[in-house]
Amino acid sequence: YAINQGTVVATGNYNVTYVAGVFSIVDTTPPVIAAHADVNAVADQLGGATASAAYTAPTATDAADPSFSKPAICSPASGSVFPIGTTQVTCNISDVSGNSAATTSFNVVVVPAPISQVELSSSLSSLDISSSATLTVTGKDQYGNVVTNNSTTPVILSVDNGTLASTRLTLASGVKTTTLSKNASGVATVNAFTVISGALASAETAVTFTD
Repeated sequence: YAINQGTVVATGNYNVTYVAGVFSIVDTTPPVIAAHADVNAVADQLGGATASAAYTAPTATDAADPSFSKPAICSPASGSVFPIGTTQVTCNISDVSGNSAATTSFNVVVVPAPISQVELSSSLSSLDISSSATLTVTGKDQYGNVVTNNSTTPVILSVDNGTLASTRLTLASGVKTTTLSKNASGVATVNAFTVISGALASAETAVTFTD
């Protein structure tokens, strides 16, 4: 029977007991949401991705209503800013009878864009010669995100009037540290160099040592 109200009449070569009345047929079948694959995206702004993380919501259908075919309602919605890392998207929908589909989900996985710049910083800008400064080299993409999924970019360090614990670093998870010391007062200037897409990229920092 269709899902509506009406008079039920049986016809055919049967012994029939006729019962007059109006009957309601109730839909208790929930819609079903199609599976959705995970979405892999590359950052297109500082902090995450929008355009590259766009997705089409999965379709929901209803066995009790062949005309029901709608995109599920998902959150976060397509067009949101998805942060770097993994974000779970949950989807649901209800039919005209109020039956709710089982919630489904998929992941939006955003990684930084490739390294396009390096930064060099010191834990201290001024210190006593009996101490040492920690230098941090950071690889960032064009939007300023730390490229945490890179572990192969080499960086060469050079120093004027100081001593480095390491002069060659590999940016594991986008960041690597070494130490700087000096046995006499004065300014130690450190430069970091790497090659990115065939071009030389560099950064510089200076640390003052005092007696």
